[in-house]
Parts: sequence; structure tokens; C-alpha cells
Amino acid sequence: MFATALWVFVVASIFFVPYTLFRWARVEEFDRWSYLGMIVALPVMVVWLWIGPANMGLAALRDISTDVLNPPVIDGWDQHPEGLLQQHTYPDVTPILLSAEPEVVLERLNAISLRDSWERVGQPREREALYRVTTSALSYHYLVAVRVKAVPAGTRIDLRVVAIDQARDFGYGASLIRGIRDELKQ
Repeated sequence: MFATALWVFVVASIFFVPYTLFRWARVEEFDRWSYLGMIVALPVMVVWLWIGPANMGLAALRDISTDVLNPPVIDGWDQHPEGLLQQHTYPDVTPILLSAEPEVVLERLNAISLRDSWERVGQPREREALYRVTTSALSYHYLVAVRVKAVPAGTRIDLRVVAIDQARDFGYGASLIRGIRDELKQ
């Protein structure tokens, strides 16, 4: 997310700094050129914003899972996570292992979902949950599937985040998984 924000800042600076300088200098003859520059720069800025994050190391992923071979099921979603690309881009997105019981982990996940206003959707299965998450910035929608399994060492949590509205998630899915992992490990 930081790389995307930096890219937006750089592109906006290239566009707005000359315009602002012309306006502050109160040079009327350059006003029409600054407006023309704004009209020309806008499509260029849109293209740069579209291509830029992909060239800065953010992969065009919209489906991220902690278990790429057997991801949690999302009804009506036939695609699977792009395993090799995801593992290369986000090597730290792995299954979460906790020493707590599965029921305790599910209660903690429900508390997180209530606090962050996630909408519970779909038919709940045993030790699985599906949430719709809406970002506060641009109101993008994501589906978060959670699978909790008992393992000899405690509990294994598999998460899957799918961007619904856009073709890539610009790192939001991985940051959401990292945030859930950090909260559960506290």
C-alpha cells in the first residue's frame, strides 16, 4: 500500500506542481497553457496510475490465500489463487498457527468482524465463515473466507481474501491477512 501511495504522490506532483507555480506567479498568459497541460496530463496520469503499481513490484492479484493448494471455499467463486505469483510477491502470507482451541479462535474472529463492521454472508459451515469487507477509502468490496482446523499443536487458520470490484487489490488482501494474523497472535 505504501508503494501505491508513493506512486500516486509522484504522479500527482508531476501534474500539480507546475500548475500551482503558474497560478501563484499570476502569469495570465500561462494560465491557458496550464489548463491545457492539465487536460493533456490527466489521461497520462490515469495510465500511469493503472500501470505504475504493477511495475513497482505489486502483482496483479485479486485472490490471495494462506493455503494456495487448498484455499477456503467461497461459494460462486470458481477462480483459485495464483499460487506461485502470490508466494513470490507475499512470502509472509502463510497459514496461521495458534495454540488456542478452534472455538476460541472463531470467537476472536467474530469479535474482530463485529468491531470492524464486516458483514457476515453465505451459509456458515462448521468452523468456516465468510465475510464481506468494505474499505473505508474507496468503498471497495472484498470477500474474506476463514477456515479453522484443529491440528495437534492447536489450531490452524486459513484465510482467503478476494477483491470483488477490481482486477487487482494493490496489496490490500495481504495487509488484511497480516492484520488478522497479528491480532490473533496477541
